[in-house]
Amino acid sequence: MLVKSTRLMKNWDESTTQESGKGLKTSHALVTYELSGDIEGESKLDYSMVYLPNSKTLFTGYELVSGAINGSKGSFVLLHEGIFDASGAKMTVTIVADSGCDELEEIQGSGEIESDIKDPMKAYMTIDIALP
Repeated sequence: MLVKSTRLMKNWDESTTQESGKGLKTSHALVTYELSGDIEGESKLDYSMVYLPNSKTLFTGYELVSGAINGSKGSFVLLHEGIFDASGAKMTVTIVADSGCDELEEIQGSGEIESDIKDPMKAYMTIDIALP
């Protein structure tokens, strides 16, 4: 089942962990989102990022999603891998095996998230999920 959700960023708390004089740095961010659409609820995301001298940022992270998918309530974890550059942020997401709880206990799937180039607080998520 293909599900779509709009993500509205509510908070971004980032701290630099390492830095070089050539524009290279690593950082850590804790981010919260409000979700609407087929997935309704909220999420908390923990990112590790590397800022490259060529104005690209690579990132990976884990996101705990809590809410409901088309009425089925529960939570699950998404693994993120992505890139941010002049065209915005794009990432692939995979539901972490065995991370589903409550009515989403056996959830599986993967998809993508793409930022809204006009509104940096918004992103659009599409995931192809399987629920028993």
